[in-house]
Amino acid sequence: MKEKREEWAKKLWEKAREGWTARTDDLKYRANVSRPALKEEISKIESEKGVCIIEFGCGDGTETLELANYLNEKNITGEIIAYDPQSQLLEKTKNENKKIGKIQIRFETGDFEKFKEQITPSDILFSIYVLNDVADAQEYLLQTKELLKKGGKAIFQFVHPAFVEAMIKKKVAKLESSLSDIQTMTVQYPILEKQNYFYLPVFNRKEQTYKSLLEEIGFEIESIKELIPLQNSHSRKEVPIFYTSQKNIYFPEMNQIPSTMQITAHKK
Repeated sequence: MKEKREEWAKKLWEKAREGWTARTDDLKYRANVSRPALKEEISKIESEKGVCIIEFGCGDGTETLELANYLNEKNITGEIIAYDPQSQLLEKTKNENKKIGKIQIRFETGDFEKFKEQITPSDILFSIYVLNDVADAQEYLLQTKELLKKGGKAIFQFVHPAFVEAMIKKKVAKLESSLSDIQTMTVQYPILEKQNYFYLPVFNRKEQTYKSLLEEIGFEIESIKELIPLQNSHSRKEVPIFYTSQKNIYFPEMNQIPSTMQITAHKK
């Protein structure tokens, strides 16, 4: 089953990659809803000796660069290591290792085991919309644990289960019943832009599944936040416009449903 899911996700990503790298409205959502919540959590770090941060599943590096600029504004010293196994997503940034203020940035791709050997355990790891992308959540979470020092903090943001279920009810997300089971709802998840839309693979799990996995693996959960666009948008004037698109794939009431879940935990 795992192999079939991974192959399904790979094929869907291949179809979606061009649309994903060119997206704009999705980035507005991140800038106004999910990114402020991440920055709030990151701002709690103590960095007298410098901090090492890993973005595990960095995509095209957008969030990496945004966070580096934020840390620089806060006069924080350290390094961000951004890793993604999909080298195609890092074509624009993988050779752009740079320094922003006192923050060194390094982009890495390729085999996870080789990547793990090249780094020392980090203080903080963050993961943005990756947990719902992976067929084997337990394996992914075990990898995050390997990349953290004892007491290190992990911040996971992923599509809220309630949001996926609402889209299925509205028949805008496509349920892949042949790949689903009691624990995992396998879904083609629509990303809607002004000009077109495309689908990403989503392995939708219940909140309790994530909590149980983290605790079994050896994390202690610090907080769980539900991000609702109308409540958590950094700018009320910039509530994601793709929810009210003329295509009517999303509807205005979706702005009142939790769309992102953020779990913060530390390694025991």
